[in-house]
Amino acid sequence: MQSPRKSPGHSADVVYLGIGMLGRQDPEFRREYWEQIVRNTGARAVLPVHWDDFMTPLLDGPLLPQPYVMEDVVPAMDFVFERGRLDDLTVLLSTLWTPLTPFTGAPTDKGPSG
Repeated sequence: MQSPRKSPGHSADVVYLGIGMLGRQDPEFRREYWEQIVRNTGARAVLPVHWDDFMTPLLDGPLLPQPYVMEDVVPAMDFVFERGRLDDLTVLLSTLWTPLTPFTGAPTDKGPSG
């Protein structure tokens, strides 16, 4: 994973935060990544993405984390939820086949087209 880049002048209400391989990074990298991607945008909600096992078919079950040999998801998720709590942000996880309204964190009864 490359070093995070600064994103001056960008703002977001919601950040879809790519956390693939974040569990294998050192704590300083994680802190800098969060600072640059989440805090610098002023986001109030974070949705971690790219943590799930993309080799598992999407059927009716829950999303499964990547196998440990590829990624250590636990430290990445622990970090994201702890930083969310410390920064008073909403952290949401997607649920398979359930539309989500990220601005409120509430599931919606509307499909992808609105």
